[in-house]
Amino acid sequence: MDRSKLVFLDTETTGIGVDGRLCQVAFKFGGEEKMSLFKPPVPIEIEAMSVTHITNKMVADKEAFLESQMKKELEEIFSADNIMVAHNAQFDAEILKKEDVKIGQMIDTLKIAHHLDRDGELGRHNLQYLRYFYDLEVEDATAHDALGDIRVLEKLFDYFFQKMLVEY
Repeated sequence: MDRSKLVFLDTETTGIGVDGRLCQVAFKFGGEEKMSLFKPPVPIEIEAMSVTHITNKMVADKEAFLESQMKKELEEIFSADNIMVAHNAQFDAEILKKEDVKIGQMIDTLKIAHHLDRDGELGRHNLQYLRYFYDLEVEDATAHDALGDIRVLEKLFDYFFQKMLVEY
């Protein structure tokens, strides 16, 4: 696998319903991490704030993602056939699609977790649960912060990749 093509990405959103929009993005590509908060076009729901700890006040003076340099970077990265790695990748791809960023190829660690859990030994499949279940050592990785989540995501991907090399 050409690891140089992998883009570890996570979004935090205003909510998980059909009106959910992006308010934070983090990604790691080419060894470099980037993270930004953005002012979404809709208010952040209380439920989302209780998970991400991102409030409407925190993003009130931020730029919109649509006009951001990060959007331009992601468009360039994904137009070059790079591969998004995300936990529940379809959700992140749909959120980015609402912001006019098209994702082509994806690797979904949530789907991998389900696939590898043939015996049903995992109680849950969310990112932070898997972090602790597999005893992944990840420094400076606050849960439900996009930057912290991509750090966990990368470790989880590496764990799964090694496991699949052994098993398959």
